[in-house]
Amino acid sequence: MNTQCTPRQTGGLFSRRSLLRAAALSLPLAPLVAAAGRSHARAAVPTGDETFYKWDRIADGVFAATTRYADENNVVGGNCVLLVHGDGCVLIDTMQAVLGGSLRREASLTAGAAITHVFNSHHHFDHAGGNHAFTADCTVAAHPRCAQRLARDFRNLIAQIDARVETLSQMEGEAAAKATADARAFKEGLASMKPTAFTPTSLIEKDTTFTFGTHELRTEHVGAGHTDNDIFYFLPRSNVLVTGDLVFNRWHPFFDASANATSAGWLNSLRRMRAVCNNDTVVIPGHGAPGTPAIIDDQIAYFERLRSAAAEAIAAGTPREAFVKTRIAEHADFRLAMAAGLALGGVYDEIRKEKAEP
Repeated sequence: MNTQCTPRQTGGLFSRRSLLRAAALSLPLAPLVAAAGRSHARAAVPTGDETFYKWDRIADGVFAATTRYADENNVVGGNCVLLVHGDGCVLIDTMQAVLGGSLRREASLTAGAAITHVFNSHHHFDHAGGNHAFTADCTVAAHPRCAQRLARDFRNLIAQIDARVETLSQMEGEAAAKATADARAFKEGLASMKPTAFTPTSLIEKDTTFTFGTHELRTEHVGAGHTDNDIFYFLPRSNVLVTGDLVFNRWHPFFDASANATSAGWLNSLRRMRAVCNNDTVVIPGHGAPGTPAIIDDQIAYFERLRSAAAEAIAAGTPREAFVKTRIAEHADFRLAMAAGLALGGVYDEIRKEKAEP
């Protein structure tokens, strides 16, 4: 068994950077201690009220964590993925700040091993907010612009703490009570917590393949899409694709113009992800249930439909304020309704700019 967790020499550069000094230093990923003969499948997956998150075994040594609770606007967290190998494990995304402690506790319980490495798909608070629970003793890796945004805008990660803790406290069950206790402990320690507790300790400068025991983890950044720092992760041996928020499965996607979101670039990323899939690939979206590559096709169709609608509206002279209030019939049952107008407005602005360019 390969006990090293390092990028292949043919991959990209993986470096460590002091975010405050913005100085880059070459850093290989630290080695993990892996016990020969241990099976990924040894991990006992907790069930029912035992956990706050729903931990689904996707493949051997690969688990997807989704929240059991339906709240969309307060304590919702994006999906996470856990890779288990030997006596160590790797986490992709860390949910919200108030959920970081409970996520770490349950991930370690599910894996039966310590978390040593964390990867962020992008900087948004519901995917990287929980970083604080890992940066002290784990390698936390992300795209350089993800790290820059987290260092600059960390207050967004801890916004509305009181409301989020209160929502947690209203949820029923022993697991929710434990998650609430974790959130309150985080809140109490926040005054002494430095902003750098949220920022990645390592940067993925180029597309890279990492080896964790029997797992290969490929990273790829296509360009600005959902944000300007999206990385998707592919596990070729397990045939699992982790999309981050490049895919929202039957949710309206959050169009973040402040992070240079672009539907054209988003479509480029989606098509690149689709190209790495075969019919048996398990696709884990940023929000919504895991599925087949068809959920990527659906996301492509979503943006193609919005772009077509925006082009028609602009040609007809429909003002932006009217267009953002329209709703497309085939998306009527999608969750996160508050994001629908943002997507419409973002695509409208983008198409209008494209038409104005010579």
